[in-house]
Amino acid sequence: MTLVRPFILALLVACALASPATAQAVGASLSVSDATVTEGNSGTPTADFTLTLEPTAVPVGVDYATENGTATQPTDYSLTSGSHTFPISPTEQQTFTVSVPITPDTADEPDETFKLNLSNAPLATITDAEGIGTIVDDDNDAPTARVDVNPQQAFVGQVIEFNGSRSSDPEGLPLSYAWDLDGNGSFETPTGAESAIGFASFSPGLQALGLKVTDPGNKSDGEIGYALVFPAPAEAARDLTPPATHLFPVQRSLALARRRGLRVRFGCSEACTVAASAGVDRRTGRRVGLSGRGRTIGRGFSAMTKASSKKFTIKLSRRARRKLAKVRRVRVNLRFKVRDAAGNRRTVNHKITLRR
Repeated sequence: MTLVRPFILALLVACALASPATAQAVGASLSVSDATVTEGNSGTPTADFTLTLEPTAVPVGVDYATENGTATQPTDYSLTSGSHTFPISPTEQQTFTVSVPITPDTADEPDETFKLNLSNAPLATITDAEGIGTIVDDDNDAPTARVDVNPQQAFVGQVIEFNGSRSSDPEGLPLSYAWDLDGNGSFETPTGAESAIGFASFSPGLQALGLKVTDPGNKSDGEIGYALVFPAPAEAARDLTPPATHLFPVQRSLALARRRGLRVRFGCSEACTVAASAGVDRRTGRRVGLSGRGRTIGRGFSAMTKASSKKFTIKLSRRARRKLAKVRRVRVNLRFKVRDAAGNRRTVNHKITLRR
């Protein structure tokens, strides 16, 4: 009799595991969602993960536990683990929420992640065993814009430097710079990481240029720089000689020009402004599908506050980049309109062939 009972017990267990109800349970899908939470500076925020089980004919148990990623416990979140048993539900999907406490702070830091892992669910098929918890940092402070003007008093046509290099970010993050040259409140002249810009006014009076600095978290600040511009000196005292110029060798890669613009280096014998344009002639325009104003494929601007040379970019228009993607080479006409502080002008024309 003692030998028969274990055999009968084993037989009953085998029959139970082979029953249709158990077969249905083993096929029930179990998964865990991702969770995103804003870190905050106080309180008790939680990252809420949702466990989802498809209809099941038998109870289903599962274990869960957090795992460090770039976020670690207990500095960023509280260690959380446990188990849960879903009851029988042959027709309805079931859910269960696991809430992981987050540790608020005021430190500025990158967004961080950790995991919630599922395990030990023999009567279900785990289709997604890993939930990613993302802690979104909200402690970024706005930068501070500062503009220095040199010189603060100038004559009509004289180049004035507006410099934002004293702008700062409280977290030490890199800043991008954009300028409002016409006072309309739109910062239409971005200079990227370049913190200074040269500007020449040809109207006497108080001139104002706006600066906007923006950090990687899209927080920004603005300031206005002022310069007083006087009428040009008497005609007899004016310099009537246009500046001497020099154009250094220009890149000839069509692929680079489409991707980054035409990088040029241009020199002036004195302080000057340079308005550059790139275009194609009518014949080339017909060949590549550009006509009218569209034959001007790019523009650029630079200013020098003294005799020097400076690199700048002639940025191609979106339409030009699209059209030039279809050709292997193209003849481009470069034009540089130069003006010095006394208003003297010089135009420099140069032709290059861009090849793939």
